[in-house]
Amino acid sequence: GLIARHTGDHRGALRHYLECERRAAAFGDEVMRRSATQGRALVFQTLGRYADAVELLSRMSESATAPCERAPLLNNLGLALTQLPPAARALDPLPLLEASRALWGGACPSPAQVALPSLNLATLHLEAQRLPEAEAALERARAAPHPSQACLEWATFLEGRLALATTDPARALERFDHLIARVGSNVGMRWRGEVGRARALAALDRSDEALAAHAAASTTLERALARI
Repeated sequence: GLIARHTGDHRGALRHYLECERRAAAFGDEVMRRSATQGRALVFQTLGRYADAVELLSRMSESATAPCERAPLLNNLGLALTQLPPAARALDPLPLLEASRALWGGACPSPAQVALPSLNLATLHLEAQRLPEAEAALERARAAPHPSQACLEWATFLEGRLALATTDPARALERFDHLIARVGSNVGMRWRGEVGRARALAALDRSDEALAAHAAASTTLERALARI
């Protein structure tokens, strides 16, 4: 399931995770069963099935007590909730993400993992136009040691969004160009970077380039949908 998820085989990942859950339950391996369930929730998020992800993660978080199990669960649940429209959220993601950050900073010490809820908090604050809080969360994420490629990409994308929100389109364009040039296999992140680039170009009154950037983003989105 893990290999299928990371290679873009979402149907295969769901199939393998469900089979893993079934076998783990039969053998009484609760740790493996819960790990597979969380993997399935991550696939749901990739597919845009955020309500399904929230349902799975909410059930798991209710029975999780160990700090090192709760920290990633609360982060993933908070992330899934941020993808839903505010009116559709059964829970407030803010305290969940703050709790996850606190656990990784204390009861389950993992300084590198602090970047994950910090980036999700920055996203949430940006959505609510709480720009100083977004910038502070982004700085905490940048300060985390040994960031993953995915965290670096997300931080760069958020820097571009923050620059647009603070009416600095030139800085936003530089950040989105940086992201597009260095993005790995994450097609969704490439699409976000291209959309951001189009918005920055439009804000700079470079209309023809903005249209071309929107066209590139549409092509990337079509390729991403073809893989689902």
